Amino acid sequence: MLYHDFIPTRDCKGKLRHLLTKKLIKNTDEDYMNTNAKTEARAVAHGAARAATTTTPANVDYTTQFPQLKEGCCISNFSLKRFEPVSEINGAAYLMQHQPTGARLVWFACPENNKAFSIAFKTPPVNDTGVFHVLEHSVLCGSQKFPVKEPFTHLLKTSMQTFLNAMTFPDKTMYPVASTNEQDLLNLMDVYIDAVLHPAIYHKPHILEQEGWHYELDEKGGEPASMTSIEDSGDAPAAPAQTLSYNGVVFSEMKGVLSDPDSVLLQEVTRQLFPDTAYRFESGGNPLAIPQLSYDEFIDTHARHYRLDNSYTILYGNMHIESILAFLDERFCAQENRDAGRPNTLGIQAPVSVRHATTTMQTTHDNACSALSFAIGSSKDRTRVLAVDILLDALFGSNEAPLKKALLDEKIADDVCAYLMDGIAQPYILLELKGAKPDTLEHFYELVQSLCHHIAREGIDRNLLEASLAQAEFNLRENEWGSYPDGIALSMQAMNSWLYDDDDPTSYIHYEEALRELHQAFDTDWYERLLEEIICNNTHFACVELVPSAEGDAQKQACHLAALAASMSPEDLSDIKQKTEHLRKLQEMPDAPEDVAKLPKLSLADLDEPPAEVAMQLCEQYTARYGVPSYLHDFATHYINYVYYYFDLAHLHFEDMPYVTILSDVLGKLATTHYSAAELDTLIESQLGSLSFFVENTANAHDPNKLQVKLVVAVSSLTDKLSQTSAIPAHIWSSTNFNDRARILQTLTQRRIAMEQGFMGAGHAYAMSRLYSYFSKNALLSQQINGIDYYFFLCDLIEHFDEKFDELRAKLAELCRSIFVKPGVGASAGAPAASSTAPGAASNAASHLELSFTGSKDELESWWQHAAELDFFAGAANASEANAAANATATTNTSDKAGEVANSLAEQHLIIPEPQIKNEAFGVPGNVVFVAKGAILPNAASEAKSADPAGPANSADADDPKDGVWQVINRAISLDYLWKEVRVAGGAYGCGFSTATDGFARFFSYRDPHIDETLQRFENTAGWLANWQPSEDELCGYIVSTVASYDAPEKPRATARAQDLLRLSGQDPDIRLRRRAEALATTVEQIHARAQKLAQLHNKHAICVFGSKDIIEASNAELTRIPLMRDANDTTNNEAVPDDATAAEKIDEAATRPTNA
Repeated sequence: MLYHDFIPTRDCKGKLRHLLTKKLIKNTDEDYMNTNAKTEARAVAHGAARAATTTTPANVDYTTQFPQLKEGCCISNFSLKRFEPVSEINGAAYLMQHQPTGARLVWFACPENNKAFSIAFKTPPVNDTGVFHVLEHSVLCGSQKFPVKEPFTHLLKTSMQTFLNAMTFPDKTMYPVASTNEQDLLNLMDVYIDAVLHPAIYHKPHILEQEGWHYELDEKGGEPASMTSIEDSGDAPAAPAQTLSYNGVVFSEMKGVLSDPDSVLLQEVTRQLFPDTAYRFESGGNPLAIPQLSYDEFIDTHARHYRLDNSYTILYGNMHIESILAFLDERFCAQENRDAGRPNTLGIQAPVSVRHATTTMQTTHDNACSALSFAIGSSKDRTRVLAVDILLDALFGSNEAPLKKALLDEKIADDVCAYLMDGIAQPYILLELKGAKPDTLEHFYELVQSLCHHIAREGIDRNLLEASLAQAEFNLRENEWGSYPDGIALSMQAMNSWLYDDDDPTSYIHYEEALRELHQAFDTDWYERLLEEIICNNTHFACVELVPSAEGDAQKQACHLAALAASMSPEDLSDIKQKTEHLRKLQEMPDAPEDVAKLPKLSLADLDEPPAEVAMQLCEQYTARYGVPSYLHDFATHYINYVYYYFDLAHLHFEDMPYVTILSDVLGKLATTHYSAAELDTLIESQLGSLSFFVENTANAHDPNKLQVKLVVAVSSLTDKLSQTSAIPAHIWSSTNFNDRARILQTLTQRRIAMEQGFMGAGHAYAMSRLYSYFSKNALLSQQINGIDYYFFLCDLIEHFDEKFDELRAKLAELCRSIFVKPGVGASAGAPAASSTAPGAASNAASHLELSFTGSKDELESWWQHAAELDFFAGAANASEANAAANATATTNTSDKAGEVANSLAEQHLIIPEPQIKNEAFGVPGNVVFVAKGAILPNAASEAKSADPAGPANSADADDPKDGVWQVINRAISLDYLWKEVRVAGGAYGCGFSTATDGFARFFSYRDPHIDETLQRFENTAGWLANWQPSEDELCGYIVSTVASYDAPEKPRATARAQDLLRLSGQDPDIRLRRRAEALATTVEQIHARAQKLAQLHNKHAICVFGSKDIIEASNAELTRIPLMRDANDTTNNEAVPDDATAAEKIDEAATRPTNA
């Protein structure tokens, strides 16, 4: 499987680099499930949240060398080469080498109990077949010691892993795992080491066919539409139409990856920038080249690269190192000595200068893009790489950064982005135009050169540099990597230097010395000279543009397959059919029980006690004193604080919601009464770690028609700048000027581009969200806030922006006055929440504002002292006279309007329409689809309303759709039935099943070549579950992995947010413990009883599909087809809908089109 949504590499804005991941990392785990469904599950699993704990004694100092580990010592054949303190992790690095095999090893010793292991190999490709990506998948399909078909999924099913994955980079392949349980970590290591050193691929050629590619012959002749039908000729009766196609997990995965314009552009950039090294090739594989991969090349490539003298092993955390080394020595010494050649060489690219290169793909004209790329030196220069990142942030990091602003003002593109592409031997920067205007590449290059020369000559604004340096320092100290455990993120950072220097696994772990050097250079011209080196005087660069085309790779491959099929004899076609049937039989054949028994496993007795709870506290003194309920999450945060403001929106109307989203997008990006937009951006970066505004809606767990709808202001800072977490947000919401037409349009256009990229790259998330809206008022509201309905609203607003701008700015000013008001207005602090009187109404909060603070009690007290002094809760209703004048045309009768706020807040206006069940398909450019199907489980809605929060666990009659039993079922369906049917047999990249608190159950597939077959497989799930007879060990494994998901450690910010979400959804703080107990007591009888409800689900189901228009049109499912984005050659249905049509009108119009039913 390919996973490329996130990678733990940051820019200085504190954001994960999405573009980097699309090219530089290909993964095997199911993190494509990191969507609304996974987020919802995590809120329950980690809701009674707790900071990550360790079992290390407090008096252990990991920065001091252990006496048994001295330079030159040898333990279990591992000799210690060097000891190095690493203060950044409160620990040290022990660099070792395994004498018999030459394997490299480093242990990052530190107090962290979430231990990690990784083994990596240097794997630079020599072509575009994606052989290393296919190997990454294939070695996890059985091994000598563990001869089952899918040991990887067995680990997902049965272990306590906190991370389990495999990753293909442009020049290396990594196999990392993590667990809080040392025995579990050893189990994971055992399977992974045997997989990479002794895989089953040597005697099971069909693994390449399954994971890489194989031919298929479809006698229905309809899907995929891009392939060519073959019919017998002559006097004999015509045979049924047949379609020759390719299938395979990696093949389907890369079709999806290369449906993204950014990925295609980046592939061409590296081809031009590194024409003589491995980086010119697509390490994940190009679908045009993947079918050229032969079995002989596949096997030879493994033999030459998966050898211990080409390996890098990383250990992390608090562990019994001597026993771990003995464990590794036993397995390393059993390595087979294969007669194979040397690994591929990486090489260093000499400078090249490419002024204009072009690549094409079938996509929308809006997706045209251009890039300038500049090599910046060697990965070995850690300080230089960090400095370039800081420089990019200062010059391109926001719409107000000088270079980005100048380029946007030229109107040569809809957006401009800058990325540091590190993690390779020769890092480079990428400057990209999104929505590029035609024939602008040369102008883009000349503009950048001219602007950089000017800035280098005149000097970089030191306020900008200081802010970017402060932001980088905050992010490095925060050490926040999203869903990646620290040990996994650190392993990837270590490889940034270690792969290119055997003696240096620590350069990218250290940052204190680099920060000191960068601070020392602040008062010199060092940064200006660096800018000249990397852009102005750089002779190693490439300029590339992506031009939308009427023909794409799918059409090229269709022509090739048509010619190939035409050359085949009937015997050839019959042979393909027989091989496909044989592969299917092998996939369906169950593993032998004696082979399954060989897999390491934990018993229920191996489970640790649930982690200690750190309860959220309501600090009533602040509620009484300031009228603001204040919730404290008293976690150790290492001098970083997180503040969340929750402003209630129940007084608004449903039609207001898209405008609230726009408001949340533009706040912090526009000028205020005291700061220009550029000055405000610099202030935020220099004083805060992060600041964001967003809309969040939550359904009550016991009555899904009761909603909490909030505008959330999320802010963080170092503790010594704590006062700014109140001063800066309050100034923004009370003093923003909404008259800047150009900046608002820029922001809206950038949001549209981001959504369209999401449709193509993460269509499963949009499909599941849209699907949910057919049944749930809360999900229907989400569509109005950030879903398809909002997208249609946004496109219409952008198209008619000039004529609608006055109305828009008036609306934004009005919303500020009605949302950001003094606490206590419209509700009595501490009073019970009002109950909804109208169906579908959002519930009115007890207070219009609630506060969530993560840090200590003393820090919260200090925060309130600053907040009270500023009187910032006066809010927008009492904005300064200067700002009121600035917004004059938009805010007439300000005093009267402010006086109306108290009355409006006391009322509930947010009435949400009744959901309607639909079957919809949204066509976007691409070669794969994302399929979602779901419904409300029978009786679930009434059960959710009547469920007693304090009821007994494991009541078979209660059948709570989110209870622990259903969580075990969800894992079994996702990792057993769907994995085998949709992924292995169907060729989709991923798939899953989940249930929500209100009883909504949904299936999804990810990067799928099929619609109809997948829908049928979804429908067959209930029958599989009803007949599923797991062994005692198998059920125990699912229970262990489910319980482990409840026990996984989290960072303070994540645990605080999960607690907030539980409170807003009306769930008890001990819900995690109850769900955990229910999962532990799960029985086969409970599972079979619930299979009956699953069978009834398909009676009133709905379907939502995103993806390839060709595959959608070829489907026989009854779907309302709705075009979201046009291909370069697609001009259909453009005139069918009036320009000012609403989202509902567009969808209603689409419903009149024929459906191929």
